Amino acid sequence: MKLSASDSDSEVIVTSVGFADRSASLQAAVEFDTDKAIAELYAHVAQMPDSAQKHRLMKQVNSIVSYSQLSACSDLHW
Repeated sequence: MKLSASDSDSEVIVTSVGFADRSASLQAAVEFDTDKAIAELYAHVAQMPDSAQKHRLMKQVNSIVSYSQLSACSDLHW
């Protein structure tokens, strides 16, 4: 089938371009892994029986969690 000039003018070509920022993807994966590990640590310590060691560890984990949240906020550019 041969297209006339008027037929070829009405054709629509749809294109899309995609890209991936490898360094940003890697950073996001590392942050996710870190957050997951902190959550697992917190859950493990929270399940321990009440003791002086548990209270000490909970303080340490809470300081890690607050530091992690602060560093995540500092990554934002206002």
